[in-house]
Amino acid sequence: MAYHDNKEHKKTIDCVLEQNARLYQNLGADSSKADYREAKVKERQMLRRIISIDKEKISRLINESDA
Repeated sequence: MAYHDNKEHKKTIDCVLEQNARLYQNLGADSSKADYREAKVKERQMLRRIISIDKEKISRLINESDA
């Protein structure tokens, strides 16, 4: 089931996306490039953990984070 077909899946995906957004919110002008790289790695790790929920959507998000 995909994101729009299952409320529990949607809730899980939204929670991970919110956590990912917080990773970047906590970075500032004083953050190093290494801090940004670490946030990007953590973002992709969290997305990979839930890829089975909606492979198409999560794969797209992982690919976009690589850009």
